[in-house]
Amino acid sequence: MVWDRQADEWFCDCPVLFDFESEQVEINHHKFDDLSLTWNTIDPSCPVRWPDFDLQWRTEPLPGLHALRGQSLKGVELLEWAGRDLAQGNVDVSFVFDASRVTVFNALDENGLSFALAELAGKPSGGHLAAAVDDTGRNPAGLQGRTDP
Repeated sequence: MVWDRQADEWFCDCPVLFDFESEQVEINHHKFDDLSLTWNTIDPSCPVRWPDFDLQWRTEPLPGLHALRGQSLKGVELLEWAGRDLAQGNVDVSFVFDASRVTVFNALDENGLSFALAELAGKPSGGHLAAAVDDTGRNPAGLQGRTDP
């Protein structure tokens, strides 16, 4: 993640990187409905240049991310927001682990992160339609339908 050194906080406008055994997934939400998913294109050892900001890449700067270390990835879900508001149709990316879940969502022109407790790890948050993707990249169950709001 990119860290704002002056404000001492996560800089939400830059992509969020996840490293899975040398396969790096890069997620970035932009504007109100743009999602970029790329693999192995960003080098976090290079400096981050952004006008008027002092930024740097940091590994697991948030406690929720640090807690994921060592857990096995069980699945990836693309979650479409089904609410009747400005965010309708936005797609979030959720990683399901042994005992938890982390979701990178569109925070309306920047990235947001949410973490679920162990007992909620198998269920997306309310208002989403879920499409599960197995380790082959296929969606064996198809669209699962609306979750409880």
